[in-house]
Amino acid sequence: MVAKIEKPQAITNFAQILKETDAIMVARGDLGLNSPLKKVPALQKHIVKECRAQGIPVIVATQMLESMVEAPTPHVCGNI
Repeated sequence: MVAKIEKPQAITNFAQILKETDAIMVARGDLGLNSPLKKVPALQKHIVKECRAQGIPVIVATQMLESMVEAPTPHVCGNI
């Protein structure tokens, strides 16, 4: 089972979610809609770090390299 992290409540309950899932998906787009946009990079880093520490696979999805739709190279901010 893959748990999709998209709301602040999931961050609050993250330790329990890790105990119950086989993998985590960080839904950056949804997380940005439900949390302050400036916090998304830090939340993503926290989630990835915790997953790696516990050996849980993690997927980072949505709004990755979106700048490449209009340009051949990504913007640095798109890689956060």
